[in-house]
Amino acid sequence: MSLFKRVHHNSAANIPDIAFSDIHAGVFVLMLLAWFWLLVAFWLTFGWELEGGFMVAVSTVYMAMFFGVPLAMIKVAKAHTPHQPDRRSFGDFLRAYVQTATGRMEGWEAAIQILLVPVGLALCISGIAFAVIAARS
Repeated sequence: MSLFKRVHHNSAANIPDIAFSDIHAGVFVLMLLAWFWLLVAFWLTFGWELEGGFMVAVSTVYMAMFFGVPLAMIKVAKAHTPHQPDRRSFGDFLRAYVQTATGRMEGWEAAIQILLVPVGLALCISGIAFAVIAARS
């Protein structure tokens, strides 16, 4: 008689959900557009000088890696999990509830928390870029 009992596990049941799968893709598109807006402001302000252009180019490559690696990881995860794509409209997402690490909240609250920093930074850097370009003229 063996002391160890064979137990069969269903590993598919133990696979966690894809991170941020409750958040509508439109929120992430808006976030990426805000970061792109920030980079365009940097390029227009500092990209025309050699030293500034080099720093902005390094920042552009860093940003591509910063967003590219998680997007690639999510794409791989979606290929290996039985996840159904979100077919809700953006308006339905904003009115629905999403589960976060700190509890349940409405979609519009989650969207504000995700978009507040990138949009705020893009607005502030645009103002600074306008001031720098105006001072050069």
